[in-house]
Amino acid sequence: MKQLITIITLSLFLVAFFGFSSRDNENHKVAAISMTALTNDTIVFSKVEKMIYSYPWKYAWDKFISNEIICHKGVFLDNDSIYKQDLVRLCPSYYKASEKEKVALWTLLIASMAKYESNFNPNTRYPEPPPLNAYSEGLLQLSYGDETRYKDVPLDREKQNILIPEVNLKTGVAIFAKQLEIRKSIFTKKHFYWSVLTNKQNEIIQFFQINAAELNICNK
Repeated sequence: MKQLITIITLSLFLVAFFGFSSRDNENHKVAAISMTALTNDTIVFSKVEKMIYSYPWKYAWDKFISNEIICHKGVFLDNDSIYKQDLVRLCPSYYKASEKEKVALWTLLIASMAKYESNFNPNTRYPEPPPLNAYSEGLLQLSYGDETRYKDVPLDREKQNILIPEVNLKTGVAIFAKQLEIRKSIFTKKHFYWSVLTNKQNEIIQFFQINAAELNICNK
């Protein structure tokens, strides 16, 4: 009888142990999937058609931007209802889009900003008047000193890397994320960083919508 009880107890223990291990493994798998599900490997980006008198937009730049958007997913995607009024102006069907489609749309928005900041010329330098007394440089017209105001950005005065597209765009996305956190809007009534988001709203929206058409997201 004792042997039978021992066998039953051992069997129950093994069932419970392997059942728990199986569930634990499944939980780890789910966690791993959720962490790796959103990547830019299969995102379809707008080609961003070359305009007259404009430099060409490069596919690699979409990758730089989207990587940084994914790093700031909490701002751009998880809390995107905060910017609903602006997002619907850009894309009426935005909230029907998948996460990857949303990343593509945010990427295109930043490309649209770059269009009116630098005309896609990564070597653009513009001397800002007093009291700024600095140069705005690169695709998103950033300035040295931004690296002291915004955390964990690749911009580095010592490396003189502001004109490198990857550095410029990733730093710009981080600055934009901070604007969204503070102002809680894309198109600001008062300048936060980029004046084009105040003064060129209609032009940015038009450029965005022309180039978003091929993605078939905003007309769902």
